[in-house]
Formats: sequence, structure tokens, C-alpha cells
Amino acid sequence: MRAEEGVALIVTMGALSVMLILSALAFSSSTTLSGNTNRERSAKKAFQAAEAGLEVGTYRVNNLVDVTGLATSCLLAGGAGCSGSGTLADGSTWSYALTPELTPSTLLSLLPNGQCAGFPVGFTTAGELNVAPRCLTATGTSNGVTRRQQIRLSLFKGEPLFAGVPGMVGRRGIRLKNASQIHGRIGSNGLISLDNSNEIYGGIVTGPGAPTPQIGNSTVVGGVTSRPPEEGPIVFAPVEIGNTATVNNNAGMVLSNGATRTYDAQYREIEFNNGTVTFLGGDYNFCSLYANNSTTFVVPQGAQVRLFIDSPDRPGSGCRAGTGWFEAKNSLNISGADNAFQLYIWGGNPSPTKPAFYIKNAGELHMAIHAPNADVILNNAARFYGAINADYVEFKNTTDFYYSSLLDSLGADLSTLFQRSQWTQCRSTPTNAGDPHSGC
Repeated sequence: MRAEEGVALIVTMGALSVMLILSALAFSSSTTLSGNTNRERSAKKAFQAAEAGLEVGTYRVNNLVDVTGLATSCLLAGGAGCSGSGTLADGSTWSYALTPELTPSTLLSLLPNGQCAGFPVGFTTAGELNVAPRCLTATGTSNGVTRRQQIRLSLFKGEPLFAGVPGMVGRRGIRLKNASQIHGRIGSNGLISLDNSNEIYGGIVTGPGAPTPQIGNSTVVGGVTSRPPEEGPIVFAPVEIGNTATVNNNAGMVLSNGATRTYDAQYREIEFNNGTVTFLGGDYNFCSLYANNSTTFVVPQGAQVRLFIDSPDRPGSGCRAGTGWFEAKNSLNISGADNAFQLYIWGGNPSPTKPAFYIKNAGELHMAIHAPNADVILNNAARFYGAINADYVEFKNTTDFYYSSLLDSLGADLSTLFQRSQWTQCRSTPTNAGDPHSGC
């Protein structure tokens, strides 16, 4: 009984048992840590997927496009809400829900407690707001982990571009040659020269100290009004290019009816020949645009196009010397609503003999032109529906102009992009079933 040969076995078994327990604890801890790490990784992926949903929703409302790339009424003011979804390369999924523009009458029905991104949406007693807010809520999911985010998008509104003179303004001067009809006002700080047989139904507005308009034979003018000195001369808002030189929809067009296109993507110089070109909405930025014979530009119903003509004089534009112009050789037609095709020219004329905007012959144009430093020249037999702001305007012969009231509210600040004004993170699931904006 005093023999101790069996003690080693007992001690070894005890030590092994302790080691097994410690190993089990280490394995359990490692498994828990690995699970937490994987969940944390999935949570980060889900968060980024929700961020992707916010980015896509913002892009689509700013460019008025849905998943097919065509204009959709749900993104327009007064339209219904929108939604979208997609999958990222790593398998994470995103989705978003976007309200229509919020108004005092729709706010509480669209958002819980009238709040978006943690802050109430306020209106004046008259129901006015200098922003056009929308609420955007996005959900991201990765490996069963969900994260939700909400932002308020705000579109800051400015003074209307054509409020001072609803019609056509040539700040430095206007010349109308024979047989033009102007259904709207014309205005200038410089000389207004009207040749024979013109009809100006809306009258003339001149800046303080402007020369007396020169009126030819058989020309009818519906009165002349001079701005008082305290009101000052006619001034224009500058063209704000923003980031459209790099973030744009330059490829977002469809060619039909035999149309062809030549595009230099490096210098953003584009040429169209014949046929029909359908612009799909959003922002376009070109250093030069040339339309050859019998070309028609179309904007789909409900869409809006902002086409910027950039300039080599603008630092960082990337435009080549001698560009900065919009020209049509013959018979350019622009169809769509009168406020759907908006042309903004940043710089002045490329040369003393080349205007920044020139239509050679015969066209029907439904558009708005804001070219505060450039000349706008229309040649024979054109019909223009919209509005014009330019440094100088000249109609050669038999050009009819019709101001469109659709342009009464076109903003002067040209900042028609929705921007984030608030952000918050939401609960992983909505608190109210069927309300994607709840729980934030």
C-alpha cells in the first residue's frame, strides 16, 4: 500500500483535465471573439451599404432618373415617393425610401412626428420655406446584420432668373432686325435697336441712363419703362458650374432617326449630325456643342436638362482654347416643355467674330438661356419659346419670340442640387410597420 507507482497517472489525468477545461474556455472565448469580429465586420458592411443607398437616392433625385435611366414623375415636385434597391459586389444589399417634397399639408402624413433626421421640419405661418425638403431613409444588410440611416435633403431656392424682365434681356444691348414678333418684354442697360416691322407686345425696360431705343418704321412697341436710379441697372446672377465638369450625365442621351454623335471625352467637345437626340435629364457639361443639319433635341415629359457650356477661361475647366460655345448650322429644333431644356453659358464669346450661342437658320427652340457674359445670335426664320438672359442679343430676320410663364420660378442661384442638411442613424428596423421612415 506504500507503493506510489500509480500517482503519476492520477496527476497526469488531473493535469489533462485542467488543460482540457482551459482549452475549452479558450476555444469558447475564441469562438465568441470570432463571432463578434464577424458581426462587427458585417455591421460595417451593412452601414456602408446603407450609405450607398443614400448616395444612389440622392443621385437619382438630382438627375431625375430612375433605375432605367429615364425620367420618372415620382422624383418631381408634387410627385409620389420613390424607392430603390440593389446589391453591392460583396453581396451586401441596400434599399432606400424617398419622400416627395414636404409641404405643411403632407408633412405629418409622410413622416412620424413631422421630423426627419432627428429634427422637425418647420414652416412659416404662411406655409413658406426657402428650401424644398425631402426625407431619405436607407437600409443596408450584410450577412443578416442590418443598419439604417436617414438624411434630410434640401434644395435651396433663389430669386427667379427672369423676374426682373420676363422675356429677353441683352444687358449690353439688343438688336432686332426686320419682321420679328416679341411676345414678352425686352430689356437692356445699353442700346435697343429695332429695325423695320417689329412688334414688341410686352414693351421695353431700360436701365438707368440707357440710350433712347431706336425704333424703325412700322415697328410697334407696347410702351417703354425706365428703371429708377434706386432700382439700379439690370444685373444677372453668375453661372455656377459646380462639379458638373466631372459629375454629369454627358453619356445620358439616346440617338434615333439616323442621328450620329462624335464626342471627345477628354475635352468634352460634342458634335451631332442629323436625326433626333433625346436627353434623359440631369446635368450635362460640354466645352463646345455643335449641331449639324436637321437635328432635333428632345427632353422627355417630366424631365429637366441643365446643359452647361464651360469655358477655357474658367480655372480647372479642362477646355481647350477657342471653345466655350453652342452652335447649330441649320434647322435645330428643341422640343419639350419650355423650361425643360436649360442652357447655361459660363464665359464670354470665344472670339470677337464668334458668338457663344449661334443658330444659323430655321429652328424652333423650346428652352431657357442664361449667358450673362456672352452673345446670343439667332439667324433667319427661328421661333423661340422660353426666355433669354445674355450680354447681347441679336435676331437677324423673321424671328418670333414667346416668353413662357413656366420660367417664372426658375432659380437665380442655379443651385438645383439637393444637398444633405441633417443625418442620423436609425434603429435596425422601423418602429411602425409599413413606414420606412419610422424608428429614426
